[in-house]
Amino acid sequence: HGMDFLDSLDANLLKERTVILNSDIDDYLAGKLTRMFQLLAQKPDPILLLISSHGGEVDAGGAIVRAIRYAQSQGCRVDGEVRGSCMSMAALILEICDTRVMSRDDIIMIHGLTGATIGDLRNQKADVALSNRMMDSHARLLATRNTAENPQYQDYSYWRTKLDDNMPLYYIGEEALISGLVDEVIDLGENET
Repeated sequence: HGMDFLDSLDANLLKERTVILNSDIDDYLAGKLTRMFQLLAQKPDPILLLISSHGGEVDAGGAIVRAIRYAQSQGCRVDGEVRGSCMSMAALILEICDTRVMSRDDIIMIHGLTGATIGDLRNQKADVALSNRMMDSHARLLATRNTAENPQYQDYSYWRTKLDDNMPLYYIGEEALISGLVDEVIDLGENET
């Protein structure tokens, strides 16, 4: 019955034009979000996307990016809001949203591609070539979508170097704002500690 309850909550949130991405990014989630964005795109009103995810599969993430871009092409503004953590593929999904917000304690994490190649050398070379093209695309997104005052963050080669290094880069609240990854850090009205 847990699933029925969640499905009914999702249906009610859909009426409010709110979509939740709160699990590993896989084919199941990609299918669910694609259906939601297709439905919401029928009316050009804003959509709120709440993100709390450690990331997941690049191809499933690509399908979610495509679903959001479709809604945007139909006149919907997509407002992305981090709720907790937004990591890896989830961070790239946040970046294509029209507005990007987080609280001062939320975390964004970006890193390069990791994967395992299977097959002979030709298969492995093809996988490496594809990974390179995807890292290009991710670095270009991070640079072109960037809103930092410091121009280094709007430079493709800055992000490509960071992705190639593949060390996880963590941005908490204000750091993400300074790095141009979010448009606003919202104050939740909590008491200062």
